[in-house]
Amino acid sequence: MTVDCDVHQGNGTAAIFSGTREASDPLPSRASFVPSRADVRSATAGDVFTISLHQENNYPAWKPTSSIDVNLPDGTGDDDYLAWLDNALSSGLRQFEPELICYIAGADPYREDQLGGLALTIAGLKRRDELMFRVARAREIPVMVTFAGGYARRVEDTVTIHCNTVIAAKEVFGG
Repeated sequence: MTVDCDVHQGNGTAAIFSGTREASDPLPSRASFVPSRADVRSATAGDVFTISLHQENNYPAWKPTSSIDVNLPDGTGDDDYLAWLDNALSSGLRQFEPELICYIAGADPYREDQLGGLALTIAGLKRRDELMFRVARAREIPVMVTFAGGYARRVEDTVTIHCNTVIAAKEVFGG
């Protein structure tokens, strides 16, 4: 399973792992709002299940279909983002039993990112990482992390976000 949390849609993994697809119902959201522009699509993709949580109005213009796509509206903040991620993970893990989760831990959903338009805080991004790791640990699924994105106005913020991913992994998995 690939869980892509870069601000840009996971078009590469979606295209590479596309296959015969069957649409299912949109994900329910615990978010405090129902984004009119958040288009959630779900499908099966064979041997690799792809989840992409990304800003709708951002690169690429044409977005190939992932197993689950969550197109978030501009300005989405911590709580709503985390609710959508939780729902996408829950739905994905009901549909697919991965042997490995490839987690793309993008730093560019950060509110100060120059190429993004979401509004997550540094603390919110760490909570995102903790959620990802807690879900994997509860199901005993190994996680491989790839750092991605990160074009903050202050390079120190990008470094902090990436370091927090490692800290979150240590806190959740111990060691």
